[in-house]
Amino acid sequence: MGKPHEDLPELIDIARWLEDLGRERRQAMPQTDALTKVSYGHKLWQLTRKATVVLDLFKEALRQEGLQLNHGEQGSVEIKAGDGVVCTVVIPKPGLTLKSGVDIPQLKEDLGVILFEYLFEGTVTYKPRENLKQKVAIMVGEELHASSTVQAVLEAVTVTAGTPKIYFKGD
Repeated sequence: MGKPHEDLPELIDIARWLEDLGRERRQAMPQTDALTKVSYGHKLWQLTRKATVVLDLFKEALRQEGLQLNHGEQGSVEIKAGDGVVCTVVIPKPGLTLKSGVDIPQLKEDLGVILFEYLFEGTVTYKPRENLKQKVAIMVGEELHASSTVQAVLEAVTVTAGTPKIYFKGD
């Protein structure tokens, strides 16, 4: 690579080719056999993986440039390219987080419960246990709880279908 921008025309050609390929494949997809879908998918996945590595280099360099231009302060900075493209670097407000591995019970003991609760807030998330269906069935079968309790549990959960994942092997 000699000049900084000499490979830009090639990248533009690749982007146009991908756009054309997308239009063509979108129309032909219903008639496309599985073998062809896998072959195209695999090559595009490889291209994406390799492009992401290169893109990450540019993004990190632009983050550093944005920080430098904004003197490390929060806010946003626009970096303009000669072709009219604008990159916006958003520098977030610094925030406090707990360090990984902090012994919360020990910290609570050291500070005392009142001061600890004044300085820190706890967040709790809930999710249905893996065997929730079986437990509800037992509750119903053994009549351990009122039907309103069972109904409250059933109304609190929903079945969500997972998104199928696609993986390729080979290189």
